[in-house]
Amino acid sequence: MGISSISGNSSYSASSADNSTSSLEKQLVRLMKQLQEVQKSDDDEKTKQSKIQLIQLQIQMIQLQIQQKQANAAKAEAERAKAAQEVNSNSTSPSSTNDKLSTNTLDVRI
Repeated sequence: MGISSISGNSSYSASSADNSTSSLEKQLVRLMKQLQEVQKSDDDEKTKQSKIQLIQLQIQMIQLQIQQKQANAAKAEAERAKAAQEVNSNSTSPSSTNDKLSTNTLDVRI
């Protein structure tokens, strides 16, 4: 039936994953092309439907992986922005440091 060759062409290795979604998007494009080819093929309807279902499942998996990567990237960016905001709000200005020093000084006159 040839279904194993379809799944072999679009397998995704998590070890090669990076923060970008470009490799996933390329796989998605390849799967879409495969889907069109299967729909136009001369295979019998049962075989064609089996192949179509498999490709559609693979497309859904890739789309979910893309969404997850985008969500993770958005979360990481939000955490970076929050950390930067906390650093800025926790830093003391020079005038407040001087105020603390002046209240702790002792005036000794002779």
